[in-house]
Amino acid sequence: MATSKNASPFPTNTSPNGFAGSCRRQTVRLRGGMSTFVFLTNGNGAPQKEANVSDISEEGMGVRFGEPLEPGTFLLVIFLNKKTSAHITKRARVAHCTTDGIGSWLIGLEFTERLPLCLINEFV
Repeated sequence: MATSKNASPFPTNTSPNGFAGSCRRQTVRLRGGMSTFVFLTNGNGAPQKEANVSDISEEGMGVRFGEPLEPGTFLLVIFLNKKTSAHITKRARVAHCTTDGIGSWLIGLEFTERLPLCLINEFV
């Protein structure tokens, strides 16, 4: 298949809530709201810490976090439905970690198993 020099090799996804852009993922990324939080823990008795969701897809998510995390680290991500108090826990691997320059860290997490879109809509 021929492509132009300026064409992106990645599919472009557009979500109903406004996210649009080139994306390596084959699934739609949804923006998290300013009040969309998850809790992160290493699962070994460490306390849960809150992270703000910046975007999420069935394959992973981006979060803002108060401290750096080592790429390759496995975490448990706890999603809480504030209306019903229901929660789900997903295992994820830190794919990347970059400072935002103002005291937070932008962290990409890759789920070890897909998170169905119906659950994303319920918890985010």
